[in-house]
Amino acid sequence: MKYIIKVFVLSLALVSASGHGATIKGFGLGLCESWTKYENDGGSIKKANRSWVLGYMSGVNETDFVNKDILKMRNKRALFGWIDNYCIENPQKNIAQATKALVYELNK
Repeated sequence: MKYIIKVFVLSLALVSASGHGATIKGFGLGLCESWTKYENDGGSIKKANRSWVLGYMSGVNETDFVNKDILKMRNKRALFGWIDNYCIENPQKNIAQATKALVYELNK
């Protein structure tokens, strides 16, 4: 339990910039290899990662960046499955990069 709390606090403290200069905070900074690990292990980190992804996508959905409602009629399992596959192929990328790639894919 102490490990989970430490990971959570560390994740909240981290800041990173994406390619277009926007600041990303929170669980999105975690590496894809940690996504894969916690997807298999379950628990609170898995829930936090998934919540971060849905929050990011909901936020993007509210902007003028997307041409359509990227979450409408989308199955959460399918979204997380897409992230699973991306992270298996790109373990050193972070969850924010995986989610951004998914947003681009859904916005096509």
